[in-house]
Amino acid sequence: MELETIQELLENKELSKLKDILKDMNEFDIAELIQDLPENQLLQAFRLLPKSMAADVFVNLDEEIQVKLISVLTNAEAARYH
Repeated sequence: MELETIQELLENKELSKLKDILKDMNEFDIAELIQDLPENQLLQAFRLLPKSMAADVFVNLDEEIQVKLISVLTNAEAARYH
C-alpha cells in the first residue's frame, strides 16, 4: 500500500474500503504510512483502525506524530462539546 493510495481513498470518502485494507496490514506498516499524511488525514485514518489495533499503531508512530495526534484528538473531542 502506498501513501498516495491512502490519500486518494480518504479524499474520495472510500472509508470502508480503506478500513478493510488497514485491518489486514500490520501495525508497524500502518504507522509508517499514516505518519506522513497531513494532519486531517492522519486523524481520519487513525480513527478507522479497530481500537485494539490503534494502540499498537500509536506506539509505532514517531514521538512527534504521537504528540500531534494526541493534540488533534483532544482538540477534536473538545470541539464537539462547545
